[in-house]
Amino acid sequence: AGSFDHKLYSLNPQSCAENWRFEQAKDRCIGGVLITDDSIYATNADYNLYALTFTGTLKWVSPFQADQAIWGSPVSDGTNVYFGTLGRKVYAVNAQTGKLTWVQTVEGAILGSPVLGPDNTLFVGTYGGVMVSLNTRNGNIMHQEKASSWIWSGPAQDGTNVYVGDANGMFYAFPITDTGQAWTQQLNGAIVG
Repeated sequence: AGSFDHKLYSLNPQSCAENWRFEQAKDRCIGGVLITDDSIYATNADYNLYALTFTGTLKWVSPFQADQAIWGSPVSDGTNVYFGTLGRKVYAVNAQTGKLTWVQTVEGAILGSPVLGPDNTLFVGTYGGVMVSLNTRNGNIMHQEKASSWIWSGPAQDGTNVYVGDANGMFYAFPITDTGQAWTQQLNGAIVG
């Protein structure tokens, strides 16, 4: 669990006793951590992506430093770890080495978590009110869908549509396959989660 006290904690799920704590981050842990078969990936508002072993030690020699604060949780396809920053950038970082694979600038800060879709597609919502799909192989922007206001949280997908809400309370379904159907629904307030 990441905390606003700048620490990442490992707790025993049965007893809630602390196994270890990681204290090298210099700012708040806002997004959740990503746990894979062999690693823990934690983003931080100090601009860093930390890769840890299950004993709480650094997996890479040093964390990967991005251009700005990282608020969302990372996602991975097993090869790369993907995340967005408040600096309007989406990053792909090699999961084993911590080296940059690609970086892409988008329209607006990314506050939420990206989501992986079918066919090597990564979806991110931006504070610029755009839902962007990128090719995970090279970071190229494939499509951009405009919302009526800023998008705070990350999108979700079900293999047919990608879903996202905006600050005006509009909830969108954008097709990602030929069987998808676009629709919108007006809700009663800003959608922030």
